[in-house]
Amino acid sequence: MSDIQTGSFIELCLAGTALVEEIDDFVDRWHATPAETSLRDYLGMSETEYSLWVNDPDVLPYVILSRKEGRPFPQVVNDNYYSSVRLAARPDQQKIGVLKDWLERQGYLAR
Repeated sequence: MSDIQTGSFIELCLAGTALVEEIDDFVDRWHATPAETSLRDYLGMSETEYSLWVNDPDVLPYVILSRKEGRPFPQVVNDNYYSSVRLAARPDQQKIGVLKDWLERQGYLAR
């Protein structure tokens, strides 16, 4: 990661100048620099995205995909859940199931 990057983590991922795997570097930078902004704002996440990421860091690619495609996060999770059901050997099926359950509890998906 370059030392001269400006913008939130999400913005830089969308611009292709940061990788999803670099999020820990951004968190470390936030901790090392006295900031008047929250980590959520520093990373450029919504409250929902941040809440999910804190509970399950593996949702980050879906956050980025949602932003990149301009689709609501619940829709991206829902679409990926059903595609993972069709591809039962896919290793992230359990993660998608957990996300689907969370979205149902939040009222984003019908049970």
